[in-house]
Amino acid sequence: MPMMQTIARRIGFGFRPEEKIPNTVSDWLEEQLTFDAQYKGVAKAGPNSKVSKWPEELKLDISEIYKRVFEYNRLYDKYTRQRGKYTIQELLSLRREWIHANEVFWQDETRIFHSAIYGEEQVRQRLIHFWANHFTVGDGAHERKFIAHHIENAIGGNLKGNFKELLFQATISPGMVHYLDNNFNIGENSAAAREEKNKFPASKRRQIGLNDNLARELLELHTITPKAGYTEADIRECARILAGWGLDDGDRGHARKSLLSYELPLVRFFQEPGEKTVFGKTFKAGPDGLRDLTDLLADHPSTAEHLSYKLCQHFVADEPNEEDVKQVHDVWQKTRGHLPDVHMKVMEIASKSNIPKFQWPMTWFLQTMRMAGASLIDGWDEVRPSRNRTNDFVSQPRKLSEELGQGFYLRRQPNGYSQVKKDWISPAHLERRVRFASLIAKHGQILIGPDDLATRCRVSQNTRDVMDQAEDKDKKFIILACSQDFMEA
Repeated sequence: MPMMQTIARRIGFGFRPEEKIPNTVSDWLEEQLTFDAQYKGVAKAGPNSKVSKWPEELKLDISEIYKRVFEYNRLYDKYTRQRGKYTIQELLSLRREWIHANEVFWQDETRIFHSAIYGEEQVRQRLIHFWANHFTVGDGAHERKFIAHHIENAIGGNLKGNFKELLFQATISPGMVHYLDNNFNIGENSAAAREEKNKFPASKRRQIGLNDNLARELLELHTITPKAGYTEADIRECARILAGWGLDDGDRGHARKSLLSYELPLVRFFQEPGEKTVFGKTFKAGPDGLRDLTDLLADHPSTAEHLSYKLCQHFVADEPNEEDVKQVHDVWQKTRGHLPDVHMKVMEIASKSNIPKFQWPMTWFLQTMRMAGASLIDGWDEVRPSRNRTNDFVSQPRKLSEELGQGFYLRRQPNGYSQVKKDWISPAHLERRVRFASLIAKHGQILIGPDDLATRCRVSQNTRDVMDQAEDKDKKFIILACSQDFMEA
C-alpha cells in the first residue's frame, strides 16, 4: 500500500506542514467522507496568516445572487443607454463602482482555491472537483455569477445522499441552465408562446421554441451515455420536460412573476403543458415531471456503469481494470447510487493501488501550495476586481487558472477536462508547471524546505540525486515539484 502522503495526494490535496499525518487509512477516510462544508481560508496572504472560516457575508445564498444579477443588469442597461452623457473616464469609474457592488465571483473563485489549500476536508473537496468537472459549467457572462453556487451547493451540498438528488440539483442549478441555454428553452405550446402569437406582430415576437442543449447533455454526458440507445425523439421529449427551467431576465417581465422559487427555478409561463414520453414512460408537467425523469436516469444501469468507470479513471488509473470498476459498480447497484458508500469504495481501491495517477494541473498546483505551506492566493480582505494592481498574476485565481490552462472559471466544453495523462503531457504544459513551481518558490513564502518536503513525500532516490545538483533551494523546489514523483501520486 502507498504511504499516507501519497494516498492523500491521490484522493485529496496532501498534508500541510503543520498537519499530523494519520497512521491508518480507514479511520482517516471515514472522517474525511463525513466532514461538513467548512470553507476555510485566510483574510490576508502571508506565512503567519490565521486559517479560519470564510465570512458568511461573502458566501451568498441564491436569492441574494439573483438580486445582485438583476441590479447588475439594470445598471448595465442604464449606463449603456446614457453613454453619450458621460466621458470615457466617468463611464469607467461608474462601471468599477457597480461591478464592485454587484459582482461576487472574485470572492467565490478565491474561496474555492482556499478550501483546497487550507480546508481540513481535503477528500471531500477532491470529490467536489470531480463532480464539478462531470457537471461542467463554463465561464460565461451570465453563468460565472452562479458557478460557486453550483459547485458548493448543488454539488457539495448533495454528496451525502443518493446520486439521484445530486443529479436533480445539478440539472436545475442556475449555473447549469444558463451554461446550456435552458433559460431559452420555451415550450412551443406554453403561455409565453400563446401570448407572443396573440399580442405581438410577427416582426416583434420573441423566439419561442425548444432548446435541447441541456436535454442532450443530460443523457449523453451526465447519465446514461449513447450506449443506452436513446433516440432524437427521446432528446426532444426531455427538452419538453425541461422547458421553463431556468430564469432569464429578458422576459417582458413575466418570468419572475411565474417563477416557482429561486431554489426550484421553474418559470411556469415558459413551461410546456401536457404529458411527455421518454423510454416509453409518461411524465407529467411541472417540477415532479423533471424529478421523475432524473430519478429514472439516475437508476438506469448504464448510468451506474458510466460513472463507476469514470470515478475509477479519475482516482485510480487512466485505464482502470475491470475488477476495480466492478467493485464500485456493485456498490452503486446495491445501494442505488448512495454516494458515501460509492465514494468510500473508490477511495479504498485508490488507496491500495500502486499504479501512479497523473494529477490535473490545478490539482497539482493546489497540492503543491498546500504541502509546502505556501501563501500566494489573495486573502478574502484582499480580493478586488482588477484595478491598478501590479501583482494580479501572482495572487488572483483567475490569472493563475488562465496560466495553468485549467480552472472552474474558464470556458470549457460540456464534457469537462480530460482525466487521462496523455492529454496533459506536452512541452507547453510541462513548461507551465516549471513556471508555477518557480512562482511558488520565489513568492509563496513556503513553510517547509524542499529537502524536508522530499522526505515527507518519500520521493525516489533518482529525484533526490537530481535535486542535489541544484544551485539553491529555489531550484531544488522546482525540480521536486516538477518531478514525476510529485506530478503523479
